[in-house]
Amino acid sequence: MSGKLAAAVRHPDQPARRTRAGDPTGCGEYISTLPKKVQNRPEWRAATEALMLVVERDGPVMPAEIGIRRARNAGLPAPERKAGGSY
Repeated sequence: MSGKLAAAVRHPDQPARRTRAGDPTGCGEYISTLPKKVQNRPEWRAATEALMLVVERDGPVMPAEIGIRRARNAGLPAPERKAGGSY
């Protein structure tokens, strides 16, 4: 494996669970438990494809992790940011 995938995966209606580092099958199992309607959303399809690249071709892990985070947070409001100071 080209890296470790240890993102906390969570559905809004379920408690968070952490996948085992270096084992993306936990994320795949999580995605497979989602309702088909959710799995067919574009953000989850992209995350699944990126995860398949990791599993089947030892592809880069970061795009899969980013895809899962984006899919998980789709539809949620962006976090509020504090007023910035000088840098």
